[in-house]
Amino acid sequence: MAQTHRPDCSENYVGSSEAMDAIHGVELLWKRSLENCGMRFTIVLSDGDSKTCQHLLELDVYGDSMKIPKEECLNHVTKRIGTGKF
Repeated sequence: MAQTHRPDCSENYVGSSEAMDAIHGVELLWKRSLENCGMRFTIVLSDGDSKTCQHLLELDVYGDSMKIPKEECLNHVTKRIGTGKF
């Protein structure tokens, strides 16, 4: 018989698996960076997924004083140009 997670278990996630992979993972990394490593991320290198970048902006992890710029991965930009998907 399969066990279920406790209601307060950090393994529980509500949302799509797509969102869990990108958005939830990035959120965990960014929130832990200052606390666990004493560092801040200063740029987002994106594959064109605006949902993840938008989520980070909404989280405002480092406060209003720290705006995080988004840069596109050159390989993904080149691929989109080649397929006509801008």
